[in-house]
Amino acid sequence: MADTLHADPELSLAIEQALAPFLDLLPAVTLDHLRREMAIQLGAHPHTAAMLRQLRPDPVVQESGPKVSFDDEPTIRTGSPLLAARGRRGGP
Repeated sequence: MADTLHADPELSLAIEQALAPFLDLLPAVTLDHLRREMAIQLGAHPHTAAMLRQLRPDPVVQESGPKVSFDDEPTIRTGSPLLAARGRRGGP
């Protein structure tokens, strides 16, 4: 389960913040056990998973390729086979 903690930095941060008050009070073995159990519960339960999604940063939207504007729309010709077939459904 340690792999789950390293794979999800927001989950790790939430668990460490929750355990911070207990670092000087509990043995390291107990803290490791609590980390594993919290990772399972927080990662699997639908309510806590939704709360963790709110902690995550917004996704970065990356754009590529040319942008199409309405001024660049192609002109449709009336003799186009696509327009001729548009009115027919299932036959001639």
